[in-house]
Amino acid sequence: MSGKDVAELASPAPRRAQAVFRIPLLLAAVTVGGLVAGLLGDGLPDVLAWFGLGLPVLACVYKCA
Repeated sequence: MSGKDVAELASPAPRRAQAVFRIPLLLAAVTVGGLVAGLLGDGLPDVLAWFGLGLPVLACVYKCA
C-alpha cells in the first residue's frame, strides 16, 4: 500500500450537512412540538407532550446503552 492509500483509509469520507443534522433536527422539532402541546392543551395534547418530550430522552438512553 502506498501512503495515499493509507491516508484514504484513515480519514472518514466527508458527509453532507443534511445527513449529519437530519436526526438532531427531527428530535428538535419533536421536542418543540411536545413543549407547545404541553403548554396549549389538555387531554390529547398532554399525551402528545409526553411523547414529544420523552422521545429525545429515549433516543439518548438507546444510544448510551
